[in-house]
Amino acid sequence: MARFEVGKTYGANDSGIDSITIIKRTERSIWFRNSLGNVVRQKIHIDENGDEYTTDSYVPEKWREAYTHRAKFEE
Repeated sequence: MARFEVGKTYGANDSGIDSITIIKRTERSIWFRNSLGNVVRQKIHIDENGDEYTTDSYVPEKWREAYTHRAKFEE
């Protein structure tokens, strides 16, 4: 089961989307700095394999799969 860890960087489903580096986490949320330098909080979800992932809910729904970062995509 892959989990997000503070200080580590993770890729998105779409390789054209910026990676994220975790700066804080709780059991249910992660915080990271986006490409504009703003700190963003997103909810942690767990997939059918027990791996953590997070999705940008501000992008249109049809693009959300591309904007999903997964703990198993550690860089």
